[in-house]
Amino acid sequence: MPHARSTRPQWQTAALSSAIAALCANGLFVSQAHAVPACGPTVSVNQEQCTPYYSDTVVVQEGVTVSDTDAPAVLYFDNLGEDTGGSVALGSFTNNGSILSSGLGEDDFNIGGAFTFSNNTVAGVKINGEMLGDLTNNGLISASSATSASGRFSAALGVAELGTPAIQGELVNRGTISAESTSLSTATNSGAIAVGVYINQSVASGALIDNQLGGEITATATALFAYGIGVGTNHLAGELNNAGLISASAIAGGAAGLAVGVSMGDFSGTLNNRGTIAADVVGTGGGQAAGVLIANVMGGELNNYGTIEGAFSSPDGGQAYSILAQNAEGGGTISNMAGGLLRGALSIGGSSVNVTNAGTIDLPMLSQAAYVAGDFTQSDSGVLRLMASGDGEDEVGQVADEYSQVSVGGTAIIDGKAFVDVQSTNTLAVGQTLSRVVSAFELTGNFAEVEDNSALFNFQSIATQGEDGHIDFQLVKALTAVDAVDSNNNPSARGAAGALDTIIDRGTSDSNMQTLIDELGKLGTSKEVSDAVAQTTPQLAANTALASRAALGGISRVIQSRVESNRGMSSGDAFYGDSKLWLKPFGSWADQDDRSDVSGFDASTAGLVVGADATLSESTRVGVAFAYANSNIDGNSDIAPNSADVDMFQVLGYGSYSLDAQTELNFQAGVGQNNTDSQREILFLGETAKADYSSLVATAGIGLARTFALSEQTAFTPSVRTDYTWIKDEGYTEKGSSANLKVDSQSTDQMIVGLDGKLSHEFMPGTSIVANLGVGYDILNSQSSVTSTFAGEPGIGFKTNGLDSSPWSQRGGLGLIHATEQGAEVSLRYDVEHSDGFLNQTASVKLRWDI
Repeated sequence: MPHARSTRPQWQTAALSSAIAALCANGLFVSQAHAVPACGPTVSVNQEQCTPYYSDTVVVQEGVTVSDTDAPAVLYFDNLGEDTGGSVALGSFTNNGSILSSGLGEDDFNIGGAFTFSNNTVAGVKINGEMLGDLTNNGLISASSATSASGRFSAALGVAELGTPAIQGELVNRGTISAESTSLSTATNSGAIAVGVYINQSVASGALIDNQLGGEITATATALFAYGIGVGTNHLAGELNNAGLISASAIAGGAAGLAVGVSMGDFSGTLNNRGTIAADVVGTGGGQAAGVLIANVMGGELNNYGTIEGAFSSPDGGQAYSILAQNAEGGGTISNMAGGLLRGALSIGGSSVNVTNAGTIDLPMLSQAAYVAGDFTQSDSGVLRLMASGDGEDEVGQVADEYSQVSVGGTAIIDGKAFVDVQSTNTLAVGQTLSRVVSAFELTGNFAEVEDNSALFNFQSIATQGEDGHIDFQLVKALTAVDAVDSNNNPSARGAAGALDTIIDRGTSDSNMQTLIDELGKLGTSKEVSDAVAQTTPQLAANTALASRAALGGISRVIQSRVESNRGMSSGDAFYGDSKLWLKPFGSWADQDDRSDVSGFDASTAGLVVGADATLSESTRVGVAFAYANSNIDGNSDIAPNSADVDMFQVLGYGSYSLDAQTELNFQAGVGQNNTDSQREILFLGETAKADYSSLVATAGIGLARTFALSEQTAFTPSVRTDYTWIKDEGYTEKGSSANLKVDSQSTDQMIVGLDGKLSHEFMPGTSIVANLGVGYDILNSQSSVTSTFAGEPGIGFKTNGLDSSPWSQRGGLGLIHATEQGAEVSLRYDVEHSDGFLNQTASVKLRWDI
C-alpha cells in the first residue's frame, strides 16, 4: 500500500537554519560613526554620497544620480525623520532619480552568527537609526557588490533600516529597488548576501511598506553560499502591501543557497499581496527557496490575491515553498483569495493558524506532503493542483514519491476542484489508486470535480470522511482510443485503436508497450490521442502496393510499346530488321490524394528497361527484357509521417502474332522482386520504426489491335487489352521504437480491362508524332489492407486499410519518334494516367539498334 509520508517538513541544512536565525532573529550589529550631514533638501545635480539631516525633507530630482563606491549612496547617520509627538513625523526622503552604490561590499559574517555592517557597506539607502518619517522611491535605488576575498561575504543592501525598535513611517516604492551581490571565492566561509529592503528590528503597528503597481524590489546573490532576500524584517507588526514584484534569487556555486521573497521573524501584522512574490535557487549544492518565510505567526493575517511562489533548479535537490511558516503563537490566518496562486510546497506550522484556499494551490512532488498544522478549508472556487507520475509504489512495491499530497493536522473542509498534472514520465494505469492525496485529523467534504491533463485517464475522488479522514484518487478510463479516432474522422487508425484499448484494459508486461501506453496517457485532447494512434499504424505499407503497381504499369507500357513496333503500330514505328536491341530509361511522378480520410502519398520513380527481340516467322516476334526501377514514396500525412524506398527488379517475356496485315495479337508476362525499406515517424514518442522486406511480383497482359490507314502518312489504331498485376509482400517486424509492429504477409492484385485509340502521323520521312487516349476498368478493384500486431503484444492483431481506389482510370500520351534507314531509333514520350484523386506522369527516352 502507498505510504503515509512525514507530516512536518524539516530544514535539511544546518547552515540554512543558522542563516535564517541570523537574518530573522539576531539582527545586524552596526558599527556606527558620525559625520556632518551634507545633502539636500533638493538634490538637483549629480553628486557623490548624500548624507541628509534627519529632519530634512529631501528630494532627489528626476534625471539626477547620487552614487558612491564602497559606501552607501545615501547615508543617514541616525534616524530618518523626527518624532514630533504628532501624527506625522518631521523629515522624509523622496527619490525621483537614480541612487547607485557599488564596490567590494566585504562585510563580516559567520554562519550561525550575525553580520557586522559598517558605514562602508554597499547600500543604496542606509539608515543607521529608525525610519520615523517616510521614504518614497519613484526612480532607481541600486546596490551592487562583488568580492573575491577569502573568508569574506559580499553584501549589498538596496534599502536598509538598522535602528531599534521599529520603523514608524511609510516606505513606498513605485520604481525599482535592487540589490546584487557576487562572491568569486570558494573558501568555506565565503559567500554573498543581497537584500532588497532590510528592516533590522520591526515594522511597527501602523507603519507601512507599500510596493505599488509597477514597483520592483529584487535581490540576487551569486556565490558558494548565496542568500537573496527581497524584503526582510525581524517583526512585521504593521502592514506590507505588494502590487508589483518582490523577488529573490540565490545562485549557489557548490554549497547551499537560500532565497526568500519576504522574510519575517514574528508576524502579527498584515501582508496583502496583489502582485508577485517569488524566490528561486539555482546552481549546485541545492538549497531552499520560499516566497514567504515566517519564523513565528503571532496573530498575523496574510491575504494573497496575486502569486506567491518558490522554485529551485539544482541537480543536488532542494525544497521550494510558496509559504513556509515554522511556528505559531496566538493564531493567525493565511488566505489564498479567488484568483490567487500559491506555487511550491506549503508548510504552515502551529495548530492555531488557519489556511483557506479560494484560488489555486499548485503543489510539487516532494518526499513530504504539504503540511497545515491547523485547519484547512478549500471553498467551491478553490483549486488544488497536484503532480502525479505513479501510484506511490515502485516496481518492487517499495515506497516511491510519485504524487503530491496534503496533510492537515486539524480539520480539513474540502470543496471545489482538484487538478492532476500527469507528468511526462509516468507509470500510471487504469485501476491504480493514489492513496491519501488529502489526509486530516478530521475530514469534511470532497472535491466536487477532478480535472487532469490526460485524455485517456480520469481521476475519481473518493472521500473517507470523519476522524482520520482522507481522500483517494482512483484512475479510470476517460476516453477510449477508438472514441478518439472516431471523433476525429481517422478511420484508418480504428484497428490500432481497438488493439490499444484492449491492451490498456488488461495491462501489459512488456516495457515497450508500457512506454507507449504511458505516453498516450500524457496526451491532453482526443485529437492528440487520435494523431498518436495514427502514428502507430502501418498505413503506408497498405498503400505501398498502389505506388508499386503504378511503377510496374509504366514498365508494362514500355514493353507494350516495343511489342507494337512489329507492325508499326507503336506510334508509327517502322520495322527494320529481324533482331533488335533496345533500352529505355524513364521517370515517373505519382500523386495520390487523400480519400475518405485515409492519407495518400507522393511517389517518384526512376528506372531503365533493356530488351532484345527477334522474329520467329513472318507473323511472330518474341523477346525478353530486364527492368529495374527505384521508387521513393512519401505519405501525405504530417500527423503520421512515413516513407518507403522500393527497388524493383523484373524479367519479362513478350511477343506479338499477326492475324493479318492490319490485325495483331500481343502479349507479355513477367516475374520479379521488390525490396522495400520503410520508416514511420512516431512523433509522440520521438522515435522512428524501421523495416525492410521483400515482395514477389508477377505481371501478364494480352491485347488485340487493328490498324486503319487514314492516308499514306496517317494511321489510327484502336485496341483492347487486359493487364493483370499481383504483388505478395512478405511479413516483417520493425525495429527502433516502442511502437514496433509485426506485420503479416499480404497479397494484392489488379486486373484492368482497357480500350485505347492511337493516332500516328509521319510528318517527315522517318519522323512521326503519335498521340493516344484510353480508358481502363479494374474488374477486381480490391482495397489493400495489412494485418499487424504490436511487437510487444503479439496476441492482439488489427487490420489497417489502405486507400479505396476508384476502378476507373484514364490514360493518354504524346510521342515523337525518329528512325534512320540504318535501323537506329530515338523516341521521346510523355504519358499520363489519371484516376479519381490519382495522377501519374511518366517521361521516357527509347534507343533502339539492329543486332
